[in-house]
Amino acid sequence: MERFNFEERSERAALVNLTCKLIVQKCNGNLKQAIVEIETFYDLAVSNIRNLGELIDSEISLFFLFELCKHGADNYDFTQSEYLEAIEKTKKACKEFYLNND
Repeated sequence: MERFNFEERSERAALVNLTCKLIVQKCNGNLKQAIVEIETFYDLAVSNIRNLGELIDSEISLFFLFELCKHGADNYDFTQSEYLEAIEKTKKACKEFYLNND
């Protein structure tokens, strides 16, 4: 499940990821806290940025982590082990992208 492609991002995903990066950094890399902080921005972004939903599971790792935590394994037809693996891989993608100093 290597799903995130940060090299070829749409401009919509780039805008959201920049904001997500600031939120993760504000939370000192604490993804659990960042998920709490991101909820209002998530709702606004999904409601106001055209077709953003199609990018979340491939280009916006913090939003996907938020969705995984909010909706649970059944929403994605994952077994419990697949769900836990998806969460761990998404956390790894968040750390690699949002905490990278580039």
